[in-house]
Amino acid sequence: MHRGVRLKVTKNGENSYALTDWYIENLHGQTFWVFDLECTGGNVEAARVMQFGAVRVERGRPVPGSEFTRLVNPGQPIRPFIAELTGITDEQVKDAASLPEVFAEFTQRGAGCVWAAHSAFEFDLPMLLAECRRHGLPFPDVPVMDNRALHTYLHPDRAGVFGTAYQLAHFGIEVGTRQRHDALGDALLAADIFCANLKLCRERGVHHIQVGDEALTVQYGHLPEAAPTLEWTLPTPISRSGS
Repeated sequence: MHRGVRLKVTKNGENSYALTDWYIENLHGQTFWVFDLECTGGNVEAARVMQFGAVRVERGRPVPGSEFTRLVNPGQPIRPFIAELTGITDEQVKDAASLPEVFAEFTQRGAGCVWAAHSAFEFDLPMLLAECRRHGLPFPDVPVMDNRALHTYLHPDRAGVFGTAYQLAHFGIEVGTRQRHDALGDALLAADIFCANLKLCRERGVHHIQVGDEALTVQYGHLPEAAPTLEWTLPTPISRSGS
């Protein structure tokens, strides 16, 4: 049985949040859907998703051939700075599918998985929740993992912002040919980092994630465009089927 879909994230400082009610059972027996989003900005209320990227992870490693990437028509202009950063232009997305179409395929491909992202709790999940509200879409009843939070969970006495660059260096992971600020490229890197954290869990005998009322404090990098509040709760269930 999955637990972990009632987690709560509350901003408790300029660069940190408090995470409660986070439970993942049978950590090493799960299949994970590790994903990344590219968006038109950093404010989850104003920005829109313009690319999804994801890959499955089973038995502690990415599954070859499971990669997923789709462009999305965000319905708003892509600013030059974002286009330069991501390589995604208005021309590329003008005929792309809508968010509801791509999200349906994304959730179908990740069915039965625990979702995971590098900064899921501070950005990716709030962004997807905001998009679902805007489009009147139900959000799947899924547990979620986060690389920053997981690394913090494993290192309770170590302070720091455990971002992508830090964890790549910490685990000795090479970027190689994977493109940064591309949703699939970043999802593949996030998957390698996630697998390294899973290996550390196994080595330490950690088989379940259990964060209850005693909050886990997670530090994150300041996002100039981030929404002014970082507080949300993912209830259970919120799918139309109630499953």
